[in-house]
Amino acid sequence: MPIGFLTMTGIQAYGDGNGNVVIEEWRTDDFSDESNLIGRVVIDRERFEFIAHNADDLVKEGLSGIAK
Repeated sequence: MPIGFLTMTGIQAYGDGNGNVVIEEWRTDDFSDESNLIGRVVIDRERFEFIAHNADDLVKEGLSGIAK
């Protein structure tokens, strides 16, 4: 079952069964109407694990920018 996030736009994340994590952004929380789909990112499981492992640093960079 996909994970939904309540925000100004609907965001849904799920595994596709082929080793990938899919993250979608929707105009509304109606995930059944494809015309509301804004964008979809498909990330290989290993790359997603790398991103998740570095989540704290990425959140800090999101607030302050990339450290030089």
